[in-house]
Amino acid sequence: MGFYNLSDFVKNPAFITPWTFIHLVSGIFTYMLLEKFITKDVWINFYIFLVVHIGYEIKDLSYYMDYNKIVKNSYWSNNSLPNSIGDVLFSTIGFLWAVSFKSFTNGQIFLCGSFLLLGFIIFNYNKYG
Repeated sequence: MGFYNLSDFVKNPAFITPWTFIHLVSGIFTYMLLEKFITKDVWINFYIFLVVHIGYEIKDLSYYMDYNKIVKNSYWSNNSLPNSIGDVLFSTIGFLWAVSFKSFTNGQIFLCGSFLLLGFIIFNYNKYG
């Protein structure tokens, strides 16, 4: 197992990939959206965030565990447990970091969302993972 690699594979797992950065920013962006549109209660937002993000990672691991036959041989069907743990950790760091900012303007939320979308497009195009 490697600590960092451009890609994560079941046979060559990586705790951190370029997508780790996307998870960090998604934690920040998720907090911004929840705080603005759902509730100001940090704990409720944190629980919503964890349920959604861990659910997403369970979906990734369903490919790893061979439960999801639909995408068995696709590029995205090769996710490792160490990488999912890293993704949850870094998205949580992003979320908690955003909590420390206290408040956001609409422009900052838009900028963060744009940055997230741009990273997603670039990483998908380059097949990082």
